Amino acid sequence: MKTLLLTLTALVSLATLAATNDTAKTANPTNSTNRQIDKSTNSPSPADRLRRRTGGLVLDRRVSKGLIAVFDCRTQDGSAALADYIERLESDLLLPVKCFRRAGAFKPVDAAAAMKDAKANFAVFIAECDCPMTLVTAPEQRFSIVNVKALAADKPGEERLTMRVRKEIARGIAFAFGSGYAVMGGGMAMPATSLAELDEVPAGSLSIETTSVIQRLAEERFGFKPYRKTFYVNALKEGWAPKPKGTYQKVLWEEYHAKPTQPMKIEFDPKSGK
Repeated sequence: MKTLLLTLTALVSLATLAATNDTAKTANPTNSTNRQIDKSTNSPSPADRLRRRTGGLVLDRRVSKGLIAVFDCRTQDGSAALADYIERLESDLLLPVKCFRRAGAFKPVDAAAAMKDAKANFAVFIAECDCPMTLVTAPEQRFSIVNVKALAADKPGEERLTMRVRKEIARGIAFAFGSGYAVMGGGMAMPATSLAELDEVPAGSLSIETTSVIQRLAEERFGFKPYRKTFYVNALKEGWAPKPKGTYQKVLWEEYHAKPTQPMKIEFDPKSGK
């Protein structure tokens, strides 16, 4: 009887201790899972810390040479809507890419004159042509034609049509440089034999392989001088930083410009010893 009583007392004590521990964990969680959650929730990622410290990457366009021109020849001017995509292409290719508005019906025979006026080495013409081809390339003349009429043949929505045009601009540049299909696959320069297949092409960037060929040919064969990529904080120190974009660049800009431009001069007076 005495043994049974001691056993019951021990079990009650253990149950009380377990309940107390559970209550403490609920009030003040200290287990490894909770610590992991707190860490992932409150701590910035390594990439975020890098952007905070450097301001991210920017392009140094000061000494570039050569030009890839994108001519918008559509009835309705859509060049303004292409601005962000043109900037993306420049960043990916590290080559000058500019968009021009060219009103009026486009004829392939006018391509050479348009490129000469813009001083362009390569060009992509966004046009509305009465033919079934969505993308036509003349590699010897170094230009491609994106046919919006054919891209809109199945009456897609505005968003899908815009994506198709953007893909074909990048593909047209690649084909004009002779760097169409990537051997290793991936990127936008891959076979697409229908509008449905074009929609399946990834909308991100050209593959590293395709981009490398374009950059090499541009510099070695066609006289381009590529952009340089560097951190925003370096651009501030070098004196050419563009206007800040985003919180981190604004903070770095304000910190840098708050520093005195002229060092303080302290003259020593030998008479006073000061």
